[in-house]
Amino acid sequence: MDTIKKVNLVDEVYKKMKEKILSGVWNPGDKIPSENELSEKFGVSRNTIRNAIQKLKGLNLIETRQGQGTFLKKDLNSSIISNVIPGMVFNNSEILDVLEFRSVIEKENARLAAIRADEEDIQEIKGALDQMIRHQDDYEEYSVWDYKFHLNIAKASKNKILYQTMLRLKDILFHHLEEMNKNGNFEKSIAGHRKLYQAIEARDPELAVELSEEDDRERFKELKKI
Repeated sequence: MDTIKKVNLVDEVYKKMKEKILSGVWNPGDKIPSENELSEKFGVSRNTIRNAIQKLKGLNLIETRQGQGTFLKKDLNSSIISNVIPGMVFNNSEILDVLEFRSVIEKENARLAAIRADEEDIQEIKGALDQMIRHQDDYEEYSVWDYKFHLNIAKASKNKILYQTMLRLKDILFHHLEEMNKNGNFEKSIAGHRKLYQAIEARDPELAVELSEEDDRERFKELKKI
């Protein structure tokens, strides 16, 4: 007989709230909705919301300020790196697997984003690029925003499956980016990301795909050196 697993509402709400943090819907320093608002939004009790918030506090992602509400930590990205994403080490074969995956999915993300992105999407992609430029002296922080840059492109594609795939594989994609950026050429990387952003902003899907393919060739070339 098939069995149906009982859903743990606290865990489900916790996962949804964590996704809002990882995807950049909620940003460092932001005040999150009240318990009442979250209870109404997710269709669960305030007690469930309160327990989910406690789990996020345990990861040092949020804090409650007396009389003001609950806020995301200002040093949120550091907390994500140390508490949310487990340590990973890739061998060459695994890096190749991730490169091949990115080669397939990111070209389509870029193509669709160039066709479907609205002004808010464009600004979110640019915002991540600006943060990459700002943090090019810190490969870990740079990698956080590198991931968000590509995540925002997936979001701009308006394809929920592509976007959710990027979210679900965050651990793998982030650590892959971190490995690639550890000894990377930031100037060259930023130049490539800027061109891709400009192609999407210009609504040029052919150029966006061409730039993604060019980036792929560079990544595979770098892998051969490892």
